[in-house]
Amino acid sequence: MNMPAKRANKSLFHGISILILLFIVQCQPGGRNGDHPVPANLIPADTMITILVDVHLIESSLKMIHTKKLDNERYTDSYYHTLFEKHHITRQQFLQSLEYYEQDAKMLEKIYEDVIIELSKMESQAR
Repeated sequence: MNMPAKRANKSLFHGISILILLFIVQCQPGGRNGDHPVPANLIPADTMITILVDVHLIESSLKMIHTKKLDNERYTDSYYHTLFEKHHITRQQFLQSLEYYEQDAKMLEKIYEDVIIELSKMESQAR
């Protein structure tokens, strides 16, 4: 296996580890907060899985880029702008949907299980 592929696999592994840690921290006991209304433009859970897979790939890519802070901000903005265009959503819609799903531990758990499955498939194909 060549060096870039090894680095990509290592980054993907780190991304999955961070994803699992985020999942553990975010999943608090309890259900949906009754005061938290469903956003009018809620991103469906199956679409959110696809978007979150892309988010974690972006974050992994950004960790591989070692440049000055200003360059990292430029890359981050560019990557996320492309992500939102690709999925035909806005940053606000994404954030509101993510916040909504975070209120339901079981739903968020299911979403992240599927995200991890997709990232694992990608990692296997990269080998």
